[in-house]
Amino acid sequence: MSVVDFFSAPSSAEAISSAWLSALICDLSSPNFILERSFTNDSYWRDLLAFTPDFRTLHALPKIRQFFSVPVAVARPSQFRLLPGVRHRRIGPTRTFIQGIIQFHTAMAQCTGVFTLTQSEDSSWKAWSFVTMMDRLSGVVDRFGVHTPLCRPAEWNTTMNYTAVVVGAGQCGLSVAARLENLGISTLVLERSAAIGDSWRSRYESLETNTPRAFNHLPFVTFPEGCGKYIPCRDVADYLENYPRVLGLHVLTLACISAASYDASSSTWTLTISISGKASITVTARHLIGATGVGTMGGALPFTPSIPGKSSFIGSIIHSSEYKSSSCAGAQKVVVVGGGCSAHDIAQDMANHGSQTVLVQRSPTAVVSRQTIDCLLTGYVGQDLPPTEIADRFYVALPLSTLRNS
Repeated sequence: MSVVDFFSAPSSAEAISSAWLSALICDLSSPNFILERSFTNDSYWRDLLAFTPDFRTLHALPKIRQFFSVPVAVARPSQFRLLPGVRHRRIGPTRTFIQGIIQFHTAMAQCTGVFTLTQSEDSSWKAWSFVTMMDRLSGVVDRFGVHTPLCRPAEWNTTMNYTAVVVGAGQCGLSVAARLENLGISTLVLERSAAIGDSWRSRYESLETNTPRAFNHLPFVTFPEGCGKYIPCRDVADYLENYPRVLGLHVLTLACISAASYDASSSTWTLTISISGKASITVTARHLIGATGVGTMGGALPFTPSIPGKSSFIGSIIHSSEYKSSSCAGAQKVVVVGGGCSAHDIAQDMANHGSQTVLVQRSPTAVVSRQTIDCLLTGYVGQDLPPTEIADRFYVALPLSTLRNS
């Protein structure tokens, strides 16, 4: 994958984008929905809930026309507006585009569109890629913010009712709960650990995030500046534990679902929640959301294969979930089996403390260094660059397949 460069757009880019937007409005409102004035024949249209109830990517104009003609007619998009900040984007040494963001409304939501224009053979500019996404439902106002109240205090009873129950208080579970509560949807989060963030605290000491801090904030609450560019696991754990306190989210720890039933006639879940050291409680909810993660951090049992000669091996054999640090083990000869993030982190930690370390993996693995990630993220985060909500939109502007082939 090549490095993506950004540079300032000439004044004509604004005029080109404005003319394209006029063509798009005409195409979308046309009864025959041809789209030939605004899209190239090999264009992509990716929709994230603006026109469809799912994430969809269509490639090639005939497929786009066939799929989106009805959803667009139903959504009735209007109030289109070109946002400031149109710019050129270069992918590789020869491919240059004009890229910008529009805002519009549908019958039920406020939406954003990120367009990537290319010049056609007839010198006209058309969309090679168009990503539409729903920003918020019409009429919904954020509840979380500096001047807005947090969630109501929790009242723990043996019988409770919530609109939604989220299983798992990791990054995903907490983010979902915060978004739902921000919409005024009562939400309960269940966490089986004794404290939120324990899945990070229990891992090896050298564990850090592999993306910069700006890419790890959860909604409404940012990581402290003092965490550094790559956040150590204990700082991640402390941030996650503090997150529901700041927003007033309702979280039950040491809690597991011991029984669940669904009543189709009332569209209601009835859950029996077992809490360590306390009496069970019953919770009814309209929605049940699983956010338990993957792998051992998500609760999967560690798997260690049967190895011939294992019983006669005088050294130690441990799973990565048991590894803590090499600082107290001294220099050793070590074999790490696997090629994922944990394997590389552990191998590097051992090597840094004098061990002779060998990585063994079954098949090729794509290894992306932090330096490469920094290059790929150039233009998205940093000083004098767009705010996160704008950078996020540009980040999804091009289909992955096009970047993979560039």
